[in-house]
Amino acid sequence: MTQQLAVNAGDLTQKDWVRSFLHVPNEQEEIVPFDYDFLQTRMAHEETIRDVWVKPRQVRCSSRIMARNVRRVTTGFGVNCLVIGKDDDMIGRFRDRIKMHLVQLGEYGLCPRITQDNNDELVFGDLAGSRFIWASAEQSIAGRSFTAHIVHATEVAHWKPGRAGEILGGILPAVPDAPYGQVDLESTPRGAAGPFYDFAMAAKYQGTNQDDSYTLHFIPWWDEPKYTFTLTDEEKAQFSPSEEENKLMGLHNLTPGQITWRRNKIRDMAKTDTPFEQEYPEDLMGCFLLGGDSYFELDALKYIHENTRNPIEHLASLPMPSGDSVKFQGWGQTGPGRPTPWIIDGLDIFEQPQAGEDYVIFIDPSEGHKKSDNGCIQVLHAQSRRQVAVLAMKVSPNKLAEMGCAIGYYYNGAMLAIERNKISACVLRAVDLDYPNLYYDIDEEDLTKENRKAGWYSTRDTRSSMLSNGKEDVESLVLTIRCAMTVREMFTFTWEHVRKTGDMQWKAQAQAGAMDDRVIALLGANRLCDRYTELRPSADRDRGLTSARMPGVR
Repeated sequence: MTQQLAVNAGDLTQKDWVRSFLHVPNEQEEIVPFDYDFLQTRMAHEETIRDVWVKPRQVRCSSRIMARNVRRVTTGFGVNCLVIGKDDDMIGRFRDRIKMHLVQLGEYGLCPRITQDNNDELVFGDLAGSRFIWASAEQSIAGRSFTAHIVHATEVAHWKPGRAGEILGGILPAVPDAPYGQVDLESTPRGAAGPFYDFAMAAKYQGTNQDDSYTLHFIPWWDEPKYTFTLTDEEKAQFSPSEEENKLMGLHNLTPGQITWRRNKIRDMAKTDTPFEQEYPEDLMGCFLLGGDSYFELDALKYIHENTRNPIEHLASLPMPSGDSVKFQGWGQTGPGRPTPWIIDGLDIFEQPQAGEDYVIFIDPSEGHKKSDNGCIQVLHAQSRRQVAVLAMKVSPNKLAEMGCAIGYYYNGAMLAIERNKISACVLRAVDLDYPNLYYDIDEEDLTKENRKAGWYSTRDTRSSMLSNGKEDVESLVLTIRCAMTVREMFTFTWEHVRKTGDMQWKAQAQAGAMDDRVIALLGANRLCDRYTELRPSADRDRGLTSARMPGVR
């Protein structure tokens, strides 16, 4: 029987191959054949070659991926498999598990000759140097020095801040294109920031099975059959779900036993600093949003996020009145530590301009180099506050001003406000271009020309007013937000403890490792809408004059 299995090994499916040749310890501490359970079978069926796995604890996702990789490495030629864990202890356990599987293969005569075996790699001499490469996220990983045919990165969300982006940025370019290179990024969630969150969100909106895109696999805790209690008839009769529990039962067909298990687990987790939904996720957004200091109400953000939509068009350029064309090109940023691709069609259109309608634009500029924040342009319909267009990229202040003016002309000569506290070049360029509806910040008690200052000046009072009004309008759904990336930044816009003038103070801003450029530009545009109906009549009376005559929003 053993010989016959070995002869037919190449004809077996992944599941049958693993069951035939590999063994694992079970919960009774017995060594048993590795027979895929319900979840592992589903994972094997759903996987592509670029996969992001958001999972609860103890669902054996890593075990299945390791078994699959053992098969590919030991049956292929020149295959490099890089296994990365969050620390040395985790990667040591992974190394031991894979070596255990190799011993099991040896019993069937299927383990290739090992020519090198140390803490860094295990090399098979008979397979043109096929190898396992072990690495900890605590180490410096030189991924550019070899082709990584397989990358298995585990508990990515829990890697040290800053390291995940650096490591993945070096490793992923070394993975061959589809269908030859395979990547698995898997983790329990931890916070709505960082590369794992970015990959999960990008996968959600890119779709699946595209050559270079990632497929998102979200596994809620109730998909694990063992996460339940067996209740007596008396316990079932006494079971009374809360409103929240009743909603979960209705949405996901959960049993009283599963809800009872959940109650007990929440009670246990409450004794620790780890939130229940971080270890046992229930919905994709909620499992990442675990901080208690979110600036915006999370239920409102979840609702808004579910109602975002894709742009109807990506514009590469727009004309200026001079006849010149302004191109929307610059370095993009999909997340902290992620590659910054060159974007050539950077203006996302959610609604085309309508004749006779009024629009407002707010620009939050940046220095424009590859390591800076994004410069951002948000466009709203002035009366309804619908988000109609967004641009976010790393581009020089002068170029950003030109983009803003071109967008302003496109949207019926929209009112254009440019934040200028730290970077004045952007608004000065708009002045040079003589944009006819440029926002000026002035003292309403002194409307003389000499007192006008082009641009939006952000003070503690004006920023506080902008944020508080924006928070109210977001949570009451006065603002219609269509851009998913904008909402994602809102999820990570939190109360942060920062040092100011020697004292620690609370400030609403992006949490560490996250971005808030789209948030600030959106709330700035919303603040312009607050007084637009008051300002617009004077512009109509003074047709042909600039909005410099209008009082600024204070």
